[in-house]
Amino acid sequence: MYLKGTEIDWRKTAIAAAISWITGGFAVWASHHWQSWRTSDNRVVPLLVAFEGKFFGRAIIIAAAMGFALALSSFLSPPIPAVAPTPTAADITKATAPLKAQLDEAHEQIARLQAAQKNMLSIGAAPEQPPPAAADIPRVYTNKTVQDLAAFYKDRTTMQGNVFMADEIGKWINTEGKLQNLMPDGGGAALYNDSYQILCNFGEKWKAKLAVLRPFDLIKIAGKIRQDQWAPPALFLEECELRD
Repeated sequence: MYLKGTEIDWRKTAIAAAISWITGGFAVWASHHWQSWRTSDNRVVPLLVAFEGKFFGRAIIIAAAMGFALALSSFLSPPIPAVAPTPTAADITKATAPLKAQLDEAHEQIARLQAAQKNMLSIGAAPEQPPPAAADIPRVYTNKTVQDLAAFYKDRTTMQGNVFMADEIGKWINTEGKLQNLMPDGGGAALYNDSYQILCNFGEKWKAKLAVLRPFDLIKIAGKIRQDQWAPPALFLEECELRD
């Protein structure tokens, strides 16, 4: 076991060593004292001598010695590990069922994220058929600045930033910025406030006043924070108005 590098069971080795020493000691002692065991009836001795002198007698003795050695070897050898049965199709299906469920859930999450991303990419378009604002509903203004709102998205994804922006959605904000560009239909404008961009949707009545503005003109606006926001540097406003 030492030469083969296999694990040694010292308990079994101690038992085998004790048995070997006892058996060997008894054999040596008997080889020197067997003649004293003779009785007055010597009929057994010729039979033993004849048995030892024949081929099959010696073969039995050698076989007994080898059998004792094999028995010790089997006793000391580590147990043969059981071979695992070949899994069946039902076993494989049962084992992979949790993984399949996790994979299906991951596919559903990917589909939801792709749908959300598609919705965010269409953020520049005006929302379809927005409900008309009621004239008697008082405006609620945010106490945040453009920079404060943009900070919600700093080091976060758009989905994470929208959680912090949720309380500000639908509120109004008074701000200003330098005109960057106007949409071809005159209903929208892009402004720069510091390093942040403001995208505004104006109503029909503001087209005439917007038409006379030039790039880099500083204008003051009031607008309502839209539901569909994107990560900085853009802030999306609707129902925008020009302020004096």
